[in-house]
Amino acid sequence: NESWENILNDGGDMNSEINYASALPYPDKCVRCGQCRFVCPVLGEMKKESTSPRGKLFLANLLGKGKIEPSSKTSELLSLCLACGACTSECPSGIEVHKKITSARSITTSLSIHNFEKHFLKNSLTGLPVISKIPGFPWLFKKILANESGLETRKTALSTLPRISYSKSRQTRLKIGYFLGCATNILLPEIAFKTVAILNHLGCDVVTPSAFCCGLPLETSGESRLVENLLNKNYQLFHSLDLDAIVTDCSSCSYSLTENSFGINNLPVYELTEFLEKILDPPRPEKVAEPIATACHEPCHLKYGRGLSQQMEWTANFIPGIKKTDLPNGSLCCGAAGTFSLKQKELSKKILTRNLNQIKSSGAAQVITSCPSCTFQISSGGLKVVHPAQLIHKAYGLSD
Repeated sequence: NESWENILNDGGDMNSEINYASALPYPDKCVRCGQCRFVCPVLGEMKKESTSPRGKLFLANLLGKGKIEPSSKTSELLSLCLACGACTSECPSGIEVHKKITSARSITTSLSIHNFEKHFLKNSLTGLPVISKIPGFPWLFKKILANESGLETRKTALSTLPRISYSKSRQTRLKIGYFLGCATNILLPEIAFKTVAILNHLGCDVVTPSAFCCGLPLETSGESRLVENLLNKNYQLFHSLDLDAIVTDCSSCSYSLTENSFGINNLPVYELTEFLEKILDPPRPEKVAEPIATACHEPCHLKYGRGLSQQMEWTANFIPGIKKTDLPNGSLCCGAAGTFSLKQKELSKKILTRNLNQIKSSGAAQVITSCPSCTFQISSGGLKVVHPAQLIHKAYGLSD
C-alpha cells in the first residue's frame, strides 16, 4: 500500500498518480480530482506531488488528526505554500485548501521555539502602533523586509498624517476610517498620503487611528491564535469612531479584514479602488496621463481572496491616457506572499521570473498593483511599479 511516507519523502512528479485512498484518511469532501494542481505556482516550479495543494492538504489532515508527529520535514513541506488562494478558488468541493495548509502550520510552529522570524512577527506586529514609533525601528523593518527594493528610510505615515483629515468639498459625503497597513505605514508612506488626499478631494472626512496589524502575516505563519486578539483590538477601535466605512489601500489588509468578518454591524471594509468604483463613483480626471504602456497586476488576495479580479484594470480605464497592455495568460502570481520571498528566495524568484516574462512580453513599461509585497517583488525584477493611488492622485492634480 501507498503510505504517507510517499508524500513526505517524494510524492512522485506532478504527473504521477498517488493512491491516497490506500493511505490514511483524506480530508472530508476532497475527491482527489487534482484541479488545484493546475493553478499552483509552487507545483508549477517544483514538479513534485508532495508540493502540490493536494499533497499538502493530505499532510495537513494527517497532522490535524494526530496520525503523524510534526517534524522538520512536515514543516518544510507546509512552508511551500504562498497562501495565494488559487487552489481554493478552483476546488469543486469548496474546500478552503490554503487555509487548511496555513492552519496546519500552527502545529509545526512548536518546533521552532527559537525561530527569529516567529519572534519578530509576534513581537513587532502585535504591538506595531507602539513599536513603530521607536527610533530606528522603521529603518530596521525596511532593512529586513525590503532590503532589495531600494527603499529610502523616511518618517512613518502614522507619524505624519493628522488623525482627522477633512473633506475639501463644501459637503461631506462620508466619514471614512482609514486602515493604515504595516507595510504602507513604514515602507510606502507616500501611498498613505495620496490615499487620504484622494478621499478628501472626493468629499470624505478621513480618520486615521493607530491601528494594529491586520493579522495576515501572523495567520500565514501559523500564529492564528494571535490574530483574533489583533482583530478584536482593531474592531473596538474602529467601531468606536462613528464611521460610515473602512477603507484600506492594501489589498492584503482588505482580504484579511473581510475574510475575518471584521466589517460587520453596517461598517463595511473596502479596498481603495473598490470603494471608488462601488461607492463614490468619482468623476473621471480631466488631466491626461502619459501614454505609458501599463500592465495590470491583480494581487492574489484581491483576485482569489476577495473575488475582485478587475480592480487594477478599472484604474487603468478610469484614468485618461493610460495605454493598457494585455497579459497573455492573465495576471499571474508574482511569488512574493509577504515573508515567503525571504524564506524561499530561489523558489520565489522562479515564480517571479514567469510573471516578469509575461509582463515584459506585453510591452509594458510599468505595472499597476495595490499590494506592497507585490510592489517590492515586481520592482526587484527591474519594472516600474505604481499604486492606483499614485496614478489617481496625479490625474486629479492633487497635493498631499
